Amino acid sequence: MKHIVIAGSTSNLTRYVLEEIKGKYKVTLIGRKDADIIWDLTNTCNIDFPEDVDVLICIASAMKATNDSEIYNLMQANVKGMLNLCILKRKKKVRHIVYVSSIYALLTIEDSYYNFYSISKKHAEECIELYCQINKLPLCILRPSQIYGDDKVIIENQRLLYTMIENARNNQDISIYGKNDALKNFIFIKDVAKVIAGTIEKEIQGKFNVICHQNFRLSQIANTINKIWGGKGKVLFLSNKENIIVNAFYDDGYIFQLLNLPQPLGIYEGLEEVRKSEFK
Repeated sequence: MKHIVIAGSTSNLTRYVLEEIKGKYKVTLIGRKDADIIWDLTNTCNIDFPEDVDVLICIASAMKATNDSEIYNLMQANVKGMLNLCILKRKKKVRHIVYVSSIYALLTIEDSYYNFYSISKKHAEECIELYCQINKLPLCILRPSQIYGDDKVIIENQRLLYTMIENARNNQDISIYGKNDALKNFIFIKDVAKVIAGTIEKEIQGKFNVICHQNFRLSQIANTINKIWGGKGKVLFLSNKENIIVNAFYDDGYIFQLLNLPQPLGIYEGLEEVRKSEFK
């Protein structure tokens, strides 16, 4: 039985990955709390990494960067923390590493969503890719787009989507800031978890985008939410507000083909899953 170590015990995604691999592998969790091994990515000290590990999955990540201290901690966690895990992997002879990055790692300074988080993900990819190449360590990098799902904890990172849902549930109008009916790309959390599980099973190497095969306009998403939740309110554009920026991505979905997985859920199917759960 493979021994899997997952860095990111408090991540929403980790819980869904655990569901996908339940009973298949021995699992050790690393994280700030609720973990087998307590460790923070910003901690520069060596971690008591277990022996005989087959796969290291790096899900842990810092996202908040609103002041100098948070920017420093974000870079410390997302870049130095990930590199530290790779070094431990080499020392402990771990056979395979799966790094969950972000589609934002592909952004450039010309992109509206380019920020310290996207920079940290890009630099982390570059650092660990070079390190693994030099040391001949098998590596898989996965880049999900914006993740949503059927758990209340996810709301904090997708407030636009869940505000729309809340308004529909209360039969209130759904307001979209600005005049721009922007395209967005959302990926359902269970689809990302299935990709990670498949990557472990087949020991996949390389870099892959994990995104929905279709981008959706804000009005499409809002109307879909009204339809699913039976909302009676209107979908309104507030032209006096600043436009919401396009956040669309395009990909051939090769990772899903490679793993013999169906294409990820579209926004209607994914939101229907959210409605059925009514949040855990």
